[in-house]
Amino acid sequence: MSVFLGIDVGTTSTKCLAADERGRPLALTQRGYTLQHPKGGWAEQDPDELWESACAAVRDCVTELSQQRLSAKDVRGVSVSAQGDTLILYDEEGESLRPAISWMDTRAGRECEELLALRPQQFWYDQTGQLLTPLSSACKVRWLRKNDPDVLKRGRVGFVSDYIGGRLTQIFATDISSASWTSLYNPFSRYWSLEVLDLLGIREDQLPAIATDAYIGAQAPPSGAGRFRAISRGGGCYLEP
Repeated sequence: MSVFLGIDVGTTSTKCLAADERGRPLALTQRGYTLQHPKGGWAEQDPDELWESACAAVRDCVTELSQQRLSAKDVRGVSVSAQGDTLILYDEEGESLRPAISWMDTRAGRECEELLALRPQQFWYDQTGQLLTPLSSACKVRWLRKNDPDVLKRGRVGFVSDYIGGRLTQIFATDISSASWTSLYNPFSRYWSLEVLDLLGIREDQLPAIATDAYIGAQAPPSGAGRFRAISRGGGCYLEP
């Protein structure tokens, strides 16, 4: 039997669903994690905790599959969905550099006002299809540039789905629907907005590649299967029971 896994990395927990080739559910597991509020309006998460939770949820799911005489070797595909505009800075190897700034974080109110003083709302709508708010990634990037510039300069600027998928496959890419959550993507050119990136002072190569899910899966190296079966990073998670 072929098994397919869906991993959903949400705001407060990760869920993993196993289904057969006809879409019938075989197992469902869930692992929670913390959402921290160090200051008023701030909401942060530990990216490593998100990764470890994803590993644990998958491992639990594979354990449940073993009770049906199935194993990780029967898994033919894995998909990842995630909470929206949560911003993560990570290095070339996918190791996180600072706490993730949650999609619900409103610390960047002043930065939002500053960006709107530089470019009106019509600019943001024309470039990203969205109106700019303190929740927008562009405002959080500007906040990082002012408050954590060294990390921003040397890190990748990413989001939960490309962070989790990248640590699994070593391909740091995002799909169009996930990129559309951000205030950095131009839905009309179907690429990152170069005007917005220039305004924020970040480079194209700091952002994940934009590709279809099929491309990401097709380009994943063979080592990705090995990493799925025995992940030694992220707290020593092992997916095979």
